[in-house]
Amino acid sequence: MWERFPPAGAIRHAKRAMGAACGVRRPQAIVRCCGPRSSELALEESIVIRARLPGDEAWIAEMLTRWWGSPVIHTRGRRHDGRRLAAWIAMLGDRRTGLCTYRIADGECEIVSLNSLEESRGIGTALLRTAETQAARSGCRRICLITSNDNLAALAFYQKRGYRLSALYPGAIDRTRRVKPEIPEIGLGGIPLRDEIELSRTLVPSSADRKDC
Repeated sequence: MWERFPPAGAIRHAKRAMGAACGVRRPQAIVRCCGPRSSELALEESIVIRARLPGDEAWIAEMLTRWWGSPVIHTRGRRHDGRRLAAWIAMLGDRRTGLCTYRIADGECEIVSLNSLEESRGIGTALLRTAETQAARSGCRRICLITSNDNLAALAFYQKRGYRLSALYPGAIDRTRRVKPEIPEIGLGGIPLRDEIELSRTLVPSSADRKDC
Protein backbone atom coordinates (compact mmCIF):
# COMPACT_ATOMS: atom_id res chain seq x y z
CA MET A 1 0.00 0.00 0.00
CA TRP A 2 2.01 2.90 -1.14
CA GLU A 3 -0.64 5.33 -0.53
CA ARG A 4 -0.63 6.92 2.76
CA PHE A 5 -0.10 6.29 6.23
CA PRO A 6 -0.69 3.31 5.62
CA PRO A 7 -0.63 1.74 5.87
CA ALA A 8 -0.55 1.75 7.95
CA GLY A 9 1.11 0.45 4.99
CA ALA A 10 -1.46 2.11 2.97
CA ILE A 11 -3.07 5.24 4.27
CA ARG A 12 -4.18 8.30 2.49
CA HIS A 13 -2.57 11.40 0.89
CA ALA A 14 -3.06 13.58 3.92
CA LYS A 15 -1.82 14.00 7.43
CA ARG A 16 -4.92 12.38 8.87
CA ALA A 17 -4.35 9.43 6.57
CA MET A 18 -2.95 7.28 9.28
CA GLY A 19 -5.05 8.92 11.90
CA ALA A 20 -3.50 7.47 15.00
CA ALA A 21 -0.13 7.20 13.41
CA CYS A 22 1.29 10.14 15.26
CA GLY A 23 1.72 10.14 19.00
CA VAL A 24 -0.50 7.18 19.79
CA ARG A 25 -0.60 5.76 23.30
CA ARG A 26 0.04 2.06 23.62
CA PRO A 27 -3.31 0.68 24.82
CA GLN A 28 -3.70 -1.96 27.51
CA ALA A 29 -5.40 -4.80 25.69
CA ILE A 30 -7.26 -7.83 26.99
CA VAL A 31 -8.16 -10.67 24.61
CA ARG A 32 -11.81 -11.47 25.20
CA CYS A 33 -12.37 -14.25 22.68
CA CYS A 34 -10.84 -15.66 19.51
CA GLY A 35 -11.85 -17.03 16.14
CA PRO A 36 -12.26 -15.59 12.65
CA ARG A 37 -15.63 -14.03 13.40
CA SER A 38 -15.64 -13.62 17.16
CA SER A 39 -12.15 -12.25 17.82
CA GLU A 40 -12.30 -8.99 19.72
CA LEU A 41 -9.78 -6.95 21.65
CA ALA A 42 -11.20 -4.90 24.50
CA LEU A 43 -9.10 -1.81 25.10
CA GLU A 44 -9.10 1.10 27.47
CA GLU A 45 -11.72 3.74 26.72
CA SER A 46 -14.06 1.03 25.45
CA ILE A 47 -12.35 0.60 22.09
CA VAL A 48 -13.15 -2.81 20.60
CA ILE A 49 -11.48 -4.32 17.53
CA ARG A 50 -13.67 -6.74 15.60
CA ALA A 51 -13.63 -8.54 12.27
CA ARG A 52 -15.60 -7.06 9.40
CA LEU A 53 -19.22 -8.11 9.01
CA PRO A 54 -21.45 -8.18 5.91
CA GLY A 55 -23.11 -4.96 7.04
CA ASP A 56 -19.77 -3.12 6.97
CA GLU A 57 -19.23 -3.39 3.20
CA ALA A 58 -20.70 -0.01 2.22
CA TRP A 59 -18.86 1.78 5.04
CA ILE A 60 -15.55 0.15 4.06
CA ALA A 61 -16.00 1.26 0.43
CA GLU A 62 -16.87 4.80 1.57
CA MET A 63 -13.88 5.03 3.91
CA LEU A 64 -11.38 3.70 1.37
CA THR A 65 -12.66 6.17 -1.20
CA ARG A 66 -12.39 8.98 1.33
CA TRP A 67 -8.83 8.06 2.33
CA TRP A 68 -7.44 6.79 -0.99
CA GLY A 69 -9.57 8.33 -3.67
CA SER A 70 -11.01 4.91 -4.57
CA PRO A 71 -11.32 1.46 -2.99
CA VAL A 72 -8.43 0.28 -5.17
CA ILE A 73 -4.94 0.37 -3.65
CA HIS A 74 -1.66 -0.62 -5.30
CA THR A 75 1.38 -2.10 -3.52
CA ARG A 76 4.49 -3.65 -5.06
CA GLY A 77 2.81 -3.68 -8.47
CA ARG A 78 -0.21 -5.56 -7.12
CA ARG A 79 -3.74 -4.22 -7.38
CA HIS A 80 -5.96 -4.63 -4.31
CA ASP A 81 -9.70 -4.11 -4.22
CA GLY A 82 -10.09 -3.03 -0.61
CA ARG A 83 -13.78 -3.90 -0.59
CA ARG A 84 -12.91 -7.58 -0.91
CA LEU A 85 -10.04 -7.76 1.56
CA ALA A 86 -10.23 -9.20 5.05
CA ALA A 87 -10.49 -6.38 7.59
CA TRP A 88 -10.48 -5.37 11.23
CA ILE A 89 -12.70 -2.52 12.39
CA ALA A 90 -12.22 -0.40 15.52
CA MET A 91 -15.38 0.44 17.43
CA LEU A 92 -15.88 3.14 20.06
CA GLY A 93 -19.32 2.55 21.44
CA ASP A 94 -21.52 2.09 18.37
CA ARG A 95 -19.21 4.16 16.14
CA ARG A 96 -16.71 2.73 13.65
CA THR A 97 -13.48 4.63 14.32
CA GLY A 98 -10.80 2.78 12.35
CA LEU A 99 -10.12 0.27 9.59
CA CYS A 100 -7.30 -2.14 8.80
CA THR A 101 -7.44 -4.20 5.59
CA TYR A 102 -5.01 -7.04 4.95
CA ARG A 103 -4.21 -10.14 2.94
CA ILE A 104 -2.55 -13.40 3.97
CA ALA A 105 -0.65 -15.56 1.48
CA ASP A 106 2.34 -17.91 1.60
CA GLY A 107 2.92 -17.49 5.32
CA GLU A 108 2.94 -13.69 5.15
CA CYS A 109 0.44 -11.05 6.17
CA GLU A 110 0.45 -7.77 4.27
CA ILE A 111 -1.33 -4.81 5.81
CA VAL A 112 -2.84 -3.04 2.83
CA SER A 113 -4.44 -0.09 4.61
CA LEU A 114 -4.65 1.24 8.16
CA ASN A 115 -6.68 4.32 9.04
CA SER A 116 -8.10 5.95 12.14
CA LEU A 117 -10.90 8.49 12.32
CA GLU A 118 -9.81 9.81 15.72
CA GLU A 119 -6.24 10.73 16.55
CA SER A 120 -4.32 10.08 19.79
CA ARG A 121 -6.73 7.41 21.01
CA GLY A 122 -4.56 4.34 20.40
CA ILE A 123 -6.78 3.16 17.56
CA GLY A 124 -4.00 2.71 15.00
CA THR A 125 -1.85 0.78 17.46
CA ALA A 126 -4.80 -1.39 18.51
CA LEU A 127 -5.58 -2.29 14.90
CA LEU A 128 -1.92 -3.05 14.20
CA ARG A 129 -1.51 -5.29 17.25
CA THR A 130 -4.71 -7.15 16.42
CA ALA A 131 -3.51 -7.79 12.89
CA GLU A 132 -0.19 -9.09 14.23
CA THR A 133 -1.84 -11.40 16.77
CA GLN A 134 -4.29 -12.89 14.31
CA ALA A 135 -1.63 -13.25 11.60
CA ALA A 136 0.49 -15.26 14.04
CA ARG A 137 -2.52 -17.42 14.90
CA SER A 138 -2.99 -18.04 11.18
CA GLY A 139 0.57 -19.37 10.98
CA CYS A 140 2.22 -16.30 9.43
CA ARG A 141 5.92 -15.84 10.10
CA ARG A 142 6.11 -12.31 8.74
CA ILE A 143 3.95 -9.20 8.59
CA CYS A 144 4.72 -6.32 6.24
CA LEU A 145 3.34 -3.14 4.75
CA ILE A 146 4.20 -0.58 2.12
CA THR A 147 4.32 3.18 2.58
CA SER A 148 5.49 6.03 0.38
CA ASN A 149 8.82 7.85 0.50
CA ASP A 150 7.19 11.11 1.64
CA ASN A 151 5.28 9.60 4.55
CA LEU A 152 7.73 10.34 7.34
CA ALA A 153 5.07 10.03 10.04
CA ALA A 154 4.21 6.49 8.94
CA LEU A 155 7.89 5.52 8.88
CA ALA A 156 8.22 6.75 12.47
CA PHE A 157 4.96 5.12 13.59
CA TYR A 158 5.90 1.63 12.44
CA GLN A 159 9.53 1.74 13.50
CA LYS A 160 8.49 2.74 17.01
CA ARG A 161 6.33 -0.38 17.04
CA GLY A 162 9.05 -2.83 16.10
CA TYR A 163 9.01 -2.69 12.30
CA ARG A 164 12.21 -2.44 10.27
CA LEU A 165 12.91 -1.15 6.79
CA SER A 166 13.12 -4.26 4.64
CA ALA A 167 12.94 -3.12 1.00
CA LEU A 168 12.97 -0.08 -1.26
CA TYR A 169 11.14 -0.02 -4.59
CA PRO A 170 12.51 2.99 -6.50
CA GLY A 171 10.05 4.48 -8.98
CA ALA A 172 7.21 2.16 -7.92
CA ILE A 173 4.77 5.04 -7.40
CA ASP A 174 5.76 6.59 -10.71
CA ARG A 175 4.78 3.31 -12.38
CA THR A 176 1.51 3.08 -10.44
CA ARG A 177 0.67 6.63 -11.51
CA ARG A 178 0.39 5.38 -15.10
CA VAL A 179 -2.69 3.37 -14.16
CA LYS A 180 -3.84 5.64 -11.32
CA PRO A 181 -3.19 9.17 -12.63
CA GLU A 182 -4.90 10.81 -9.65
CA ILE A 183 -1.80 10.08 -7.57
CA PRO A 184 -0.09 13.46 -7.08
CA GLU A 185 3.52 14.04 -8.07
CA ILE A 186 4.25 16.02 -4.92
CA GLY A 187 3.49 14.40 -1.57
CA LEU A 188 3.54 15.33 2.09
CA GLY A 189 5.83 18.18 3.06
CA GLY A 190 6.51 19.01 -0.58
CA ILE A 191 8.49 15.79 -1.09
CA PRO A 192 8.35 14.30 -4.62
CA LEU A 193 6.18 11.17 -4.47
CA ARG A 194 8.14 8.43 -6.25
CA ASP A 195 9.09 5.34 -4.27
CA GLU A 196 7.59 2.59 -2.13
CA ILE A 197 9.22 1.57 1.13
CA GLU A 198 8.51 -1.78 2.77
CA LEU A 199 8.56 -2.26 6.53
CA SER A 200 8.20 -5.62 8.21
CA ARG A 201 8.64 -7.60 11.38
CA THR A 202 9.01 -11.29 12.18
CA LEU A 203 6.15 -13.16 13.83
CA VAL A 204 6.14 -16.36 15.85
CA PRO A 205 3.24 -18.53 14.63
CA SER A 206 0.93 -19.46 17.50
CA SER A 207 -0.39 -22.91 16.66
CA ALA A 208 -1.62 -23.40 20.22
CA ASP A 209 -3.95 -20.44 19.93
CA ARG A 210 -5.31 -21.72 16.64
CA LYS A 211 -6.17 -25.09 18.20
CA ASP A 212 -8.05 -23.40 21.01
CA CYS A 213 -10.15 -21.20 18.75
